[in-house]
Amino acid sequence: MLRNEPIHPLLVSRKPAYLIASLVVIVGLVGLAFGYSTLTGRPAPMPVAAAGAQPGDDSVRSASSVDLRNTISRQASEWGVRTCLPQIALVSDFLTVNRSYAALSQRVDGAVDAEAFTSTIAARDPQGIETVSTFVSTPVGESGCNSSYQAVASFAVSCEVAHREYFPSFNEPLSFSDRVRAYTNGQESHLFLLPIGDIGCTAVKTQTLY
Repeated sequence: MLRNEPIHPLLVSRKPAYLIASLVVIVGLVGLAFGYSTLTGRPAPMPVAAAGAQPGDDSVRSASSVDLRNTISRQASEWGVRTCLPQIALVSDFLTVNRSYAALSQRVDGAVDAEAFTSTIAARDPQGIETVSTFVSTPVGESGCNSSYQAVASFAVSCEVAHREYFPSFNEPLSFSDRVRAYTNGQESHLFLLPIGDIGCTAVKTQTLY
């Protein structure tokens, strides 16, 4: 199940960190499209940007009685997604509620309801704290759906402080890496903390819904 514990960092203000983060995001998006086409032999997913969307969007109800409270779930519904629409609405609400945001959603031409739906979200909360998140929802079997999201942010504090102040419920350490600390909250959610020299800490929070 989704937890309401946000991944709310204080962004690192040093320019090198911003440049590195920007390059990672750009390379990741290019790699996503190129890699998909190369590995599957299908055309790359078609992107749709929903820039400048604001929290508090008017809610609409889909034909399957799912409340669509943001541009991401509404886009999925307009494309013809049905099986995974409830999970898409749930995850996208969690990642955008009370935030201004921009989203880049992707699909593959053809049987949309039988393919994965993905979206990348850049969000800012009322305090100016920003996160970049990605999630994917994939139909499984005749009527099932699996969804997973990953939220990434940088803290201008040590990983010890970030863990204590922002993620107190992640209190079960995992054996993972000498440099990257890993934790779980015991509810299909994981937290990874990577120190950035003397700058601060990068946090990656992941969760899967079945």
